[in-house]
Formats: sequence, structure tokens, C-alpha cells
Amino acid sequence: IRVGSLVEPLRAAATTAATDIAYIVKGLPNIVARAQALIASSRREVLVLVSDEVFLRRIEKDLARAARRRVRVKLAAPDIPLDPDLAKAAEIRSIVCACVLLVVDGQQVLTASRTQRDDAYAITSTDETLVRLGLDYWESPRCCTGCD
Repeated sequence: IRVGSLVEPLRAAATTAATDIAYIVKGLPNIVARAQALIASSRREVLVLVSDEVFLRRIEKDLARAARRRVRVKLAAPDIPLDPDLAKAAEIRSIVCACVLLVVDGQQVLTASRTQRDDAYAITSTDETLVRLGLDYWESPRCCTGCD
């Protein structure tokens, strides 16, 4: 009986939901590398909202490669010419907000700030709530508008 009472807290802890953790990524090269890795790991869908043209250019080829792998690419970006393969394959919207946000396969999110500066930083997580918030931005007229 004593052993059972000692093991019970461990058993209860093992059956509770896992805690999702957010990680901070510092420095623009590290953020770009993390975004590229997330895009490369995608299997079904990549959602990208990016108002920073320089940042977009750094991940543009990665998005085109994902599209060639038949990954659905949803892209909200400034009105600029895109890689032809990406422009043909992606669902494209005009971006309204100033943001950098990636959601991969509805499971991982990366959101970055100050991407035009050396002290850029990002948060990446698999937290369901953060992922859902990221996906909701795609539908928000405050962030994206459909292209005609």
C-alpha cells in the first residue's frame, strides 16, 4: 500500500497533458535558418505572412521548393514579383499588417519581430493556442486581403 501511494503522483503526472514550450530565437540569421528548417520539414501546408520583403526573399526559394513537393503554400506578402514557381503554386494574398509569421502543418508557429535589424528575435512553439492564433491571422482582414 505504501509503494502504491508513492507511485500515484507519478502515475497522475504521466497521464496529464504535456506542457508546450515556446523557444526564443535571437538574431536574424538564426531566425531565417529556423524558418527555412520549418519550411523544409513541412508535409501538408505552410502559411506565411511576411511584410518584410528582405525576409521574404531569404525564404522565397524554400517556399518554392515546398510547393514543388506538393505542400500547400499560403502566402500573404507585399505586392512584389515572386519566384515564378511560387507565384504559380501558392495561394497569395496582400498583406496589410506589419508582421512575420509562419505556421507549418497546423502544428508549429514562428513569429518574428524587428526582422530589419540585427537584434531581431522570434518565438517558435508547438502550443495549440499559439498555432491557432497564427492560423486566424490568415482569415483576418486586418492582416490579409484577397488578391483579385
